[in-house]
Amino acid sequence: MLALAATFVLTAAGGIEPASRVQVTPLVREVVTDAGLRVWSFPDDGGDRFLLMVLVGAGSRHEDPAGTGVAHLLEHVLLSSTELRSKREANRQLDALGGRFNGYTAHEVTTYHIACDPDDWEFAVEWLAEHVVTPGFDPDDVADERGIVYEEVRVREPHASASTIEEHLYPGHPLGEPIGGAQEGIRRLSTDDLRAFYGAHYRAPNMAVGFAGRVDADRVMAAVADAFGGLPTEGGVAPIEAVEPRFGRKLLGSADRLDRPGFVIAGYHMPAGATADTAAQMLVARYLSTRLFEEIREARQLSYGPRAHLQLRSDTARLDLNVEVSDSRKLPTVMAVFDDLISELAAPDAETFDSAARSAAGAFDVSTAARLGEAMELGWLMRRVGASPVELQAALAATGPDDVARYAEAHLTRDRSFAVSNAPLGGGRAPVLALLLGIALLFAVLDGARGFPMARRLRSLGSRVPSGKRRPRPSRPGKAPDAIRPVHVDEQERSIQDFFADEDRKGESSEGR
Repeated sequence: MLALAATFVLTAAGGIEPASRVQVTPLVREVVTDAGLRVWSFPDDGGDRFLLMVLVGAGSRHEDPAGTGVAHLLEHVLLSSTELRSKREANRQLDALGGRFNGYTAHEVTTYHIACDPDDWEFAVEWLAEHVVTPGFDPDDVADERGIVYEEVRVREPHASASTIEEHLYPGHPLGEPIGGAQEGIRRLSTDDLRAFYGAHYRAPNMAVGFAGRVDADRVMAAVADAFGGLPTEGGVAPIEAVEPRFGRKLLGSADRLDRPGFVIAGYHMPAGATADTAAQMLVARYLSTRLFEEIREARQLSYGPRAHLQLRSDTARLDLNVEVSDSRKLPTVMAVFDDLISELAAPDAETFDSAARSAAGAFDVSTAARLGEAMELGWLMRRVGASPVELQAALAATGPDDVARYAEAHLTRDRSFAVSNAPLGGGRAPVLALLLGIALLFAVLDGARGFPMARRLRSLGSRVPSGKRRPRPSRPGKAPDAIRPVHVDEQERSIQDFFADEDRKGESSEGR
């Protein structure tokens, strides 16, 4: 068994006075083994199950451009056979206990998880360690899983290859590429390619193991350290290529039809920072998530399911405000609501802020494999500044409305904003002026096609009034001036067409005389 190099048990009361009214009971524990493996115990929520997850700090962002898709294919292959058991045998043993397993690949991490009855936790630790530490790399498994991954990419499964806005926000960078890789690249991947990626990244200092459930945490931590003791100890966290996000607006498709369904994903690029910055980002996202629902859905009925989401990476962060509408002509109004909500962060509503703080404080309360994955990714990001999950938990408790207001003022600025949509988003008077100029241009083109009769008539009318005496006609005494009536574009076009038709009739009549 590997010795435990250090144990950190931190509490919110450890020199940090919470600024909000939310009290946190920090039960997250972190152990770092001599080999550099992080082991995290998350709070037990009383559920009658045991969750175990292995996180590897490598994903599609760490691939060689010539070997895209290797991280995802490797995930599939590692959950197949091992050096000791075939895929069929290993799966049958787990099935007999009612256990479930799966994995997922992301841009920066790959995870493997297992869920089972708490009484079977020892078998779960053994089973997952065997697959991750001593994979079989059986040629038949590689061929089978290559076919499965290839099919995932072909049908554009969201987790593998579906188009996302990342390609517009991080053009030419691995963060902007599909996680599953290119179809041709997947065909070329060999067992040697998988072994090379595994050897480069599956090392104790670049991995973490987390668990939650009705179990003895000390015994599980010791068992994890022992079971994963065969991992290489040299090396560190995998390096990454720095990213420069793209700002501004991106219109996808044409703007010729405005009555079709529309969407917009708008938000802000933010720098990656210490625990205090991450805590502020999480509170901003959760506050806006509540307010977005209240304003977009409940108060204005613009969209059924508006969403606010925080995307965290090793070297950048992104706040997404995502709204889908049945009629894209609603999008300018949606954007106006976005602006209002960002302005509101200067003085957050107290009740909404407290709700957001309670929600953020539960980021490490895991009840499902998905929640465990989110908590572990948060903890893994904290290692970039030498912090642990519980230090982020303490920072969340210490972050108040004034801290969020200062963060928003510094980082949620127009020069850091972006928007991706499938229809025009408006933007004040500029679109109105553009519409008027477009109508005027259309008028001039149509008039020119007929020899400029309208222009000649306007010049003739203007010449009848002596210079210096032209003035607006006064309204009749005792009667208010007629109000200006808004006219739809279609009505304006019909009026223009009627005018030219009338001019043509006059021309035909004069030619007949």
